[in-house]
Amino acid sequence: VKDRLDTIEKIEVLVPKMPAEMVGKPFEIGPNPQVDAQFSIPYTVSVALIRGDVFLQDFEVPNIIDEKVLSLTKKVKVVEAPDFPAKEMSYAALTVKMVDGREFRKEVRAPIGSVENPLTKEQCYEKFRKCLEYSKLDLDAVVIDELIEAVEELEKLDDVGRISRLARAKV
Repeated sequence: VKDRLDTIEKIEVLVPKMPAEMVGKPFEIGPNPQVDAQFSIPYTVSVALIRGDVFLQDFEVPNIIDEKVLSLTKKVKVVEAPDFPAKEMSYAALTVKMVDGREFRKEVRAPIGSVENPLTKEQCYEKFRKCLEYSKLDLDAVVIDELIEAVEELEKLDDVGRISRLARAKV
């Protein structure tokens, strides 16, 4: 879908009552764009469709005001799903309707990273590396691997200070 954004007619996101009320309103940029984006299903769905995922940099103002994202948010409608538990926060069903009539649907009962659908080790490492890249710590790939290994072997470390020394390392 992300390479055919101009052929999207509309996007419907079915969620339980609570998230529909809390984060389901049409996306509008107010005095604090970062918070507006963080608490908006239309924004995060649009970013995910355009960029492939949603990450920390997507909540920086230059990325929030991206015209492509803003345009797509206008096609997103959040609808309360009566068959989803009212206080449940994680259920969602997404339907992307294309102008040619085709539809793409995805339902999520347990988001990735939840207790019911935990991250794999590889996904955890990937997210850790992305966080480090975003942090601008400028750590060498070898140091990052050593840091991951040290955290994995935490119980066996003679000196946990090794972790903080690695996190400050410049190679």
